[in-house]
Amino acid sequence: MRETWHSFVRKITGKELLTQKAKLRYLVMAVLGVHIVLLGLNLYSLVFPMVVYNIVTIPFYTCMYNNVKKDRYLMTYLMCFGEILVQIVLGTLMVGWQAGFVMYIFAIVTVSYYMLMAVSDMRKKLYIPPLVTIASFVAYLALYMYASNHEPYFSLSEGAVQAFY
Repeated sequence: MRETWHSFVRKITGKELLTQKAKLRYLVMAVLGVHIVLLGLNLYSLVFPMVVYNIVTIPFYTCMYNNVKKDRYLMTYLMCFGEILVQIVLGTLMVGWQAGFVMYIFAIVTVSYYMLMAVSDMRKKLYIPPLVTIASFVAYLALYMYASNHEPYFSLSEGAVQAFY
């Protein structure tokens, strides 16, 4: 356990370089961590459809972690993109535009171009980032138009909305 901690510290401080696989495993774990936080926020706010959804994402990201270990980078990225897009849509429908779920779209677009440069499997797939950008833009516009004309399914206090944001 102690050696694992020292290896982690060396990597975080830059004394030891991260492999492509390690970077992607950390990225998947970070997204899983975000979903665990969202699970807590949804549970606290009593948004049960999102609680169920975030419970389902925990085994999903465990599978994605295993996919990275098996060098299935492209499939993992595309599945994570799809899952995050579903999270954005459901979050916006359930708690509204003001909760900021649509801001994840900007992260998705940025990550798609980063992945193109950082992941060797994706370097030959130049069409993926523009397609992700177009799909994200369409989702953003559709959610904006929907949220402008409809109330969210759950009414939250201003403090709860800000906690999501």
